[in-house]
Amino acid sequence: MPRKSPVFADPHVVWGQLLPLICSGLSLPAALAMLPDPKPGLWWCKERLRDHPDLQSKYLEAQSERADYLADQIVAVAEEQPPPGLSGPEASAWSQRQRLRFDAMRWTAAKLRPRAYGDHVQLDVNVSQQISIRAALEQANARVIEGVVLEQSA
Repeated sequence: MPRKSPVFADPHVVWGQLLPLICSGLSLPAALAMLPDPKPGLWWCKERLRDHPDLQSKYLEAQSERADYLADQIVAVAEEQPPPGLSGPEASAWSQRQRLRFDAMRWTAAKLRPRAYGDHVQLDVNVSQQISIRAALEQANARVIEGVVLEQSA
C-alpha cells in the first residue's frame, strides 16, 4: 500500500525554510533533506511552485542567488591550497577532486544564470560590401539566356 505524504498546511512556511537553504548553494532536493521531519517530497514542492506564482518568482530569485553563491565558491576552490604532507597519488587525487568540484560548480552556475556565468561567444561581423541588385539581375538574365541557347544547340 502506498505511503501517504503528510499534509502541510501552508506552503509559504515550508518554502520560507527552503529558500534560504537554496540561496546558500543547496539544490532543492538537498534543501529538502535538511528540513526536519515530516518533510515534504520533491513532487509536493514542484506542485506548489506550479500553483503559486509568487512562490515561483521567489524560487527563481533563490536560484539566481544560488548561482552567485556558487560563483563565489568557485573562487574559493581555485584559491584553496593542498593540505600539507600530500605527495604523489594523494596530491593528484586531491587536485582531481578540486577540479571536479570547480567544474561542477561552474556548470551549475552557468545553467542557473547563463547570461552571467554561461559560456557565450561574441561574434562581431562588420561587412561593408555593397551589392548592386541591378547588376545581379543582369548577370542572372545572362545566365538564363545562355542556358536557353545551350539547350537549343544541344
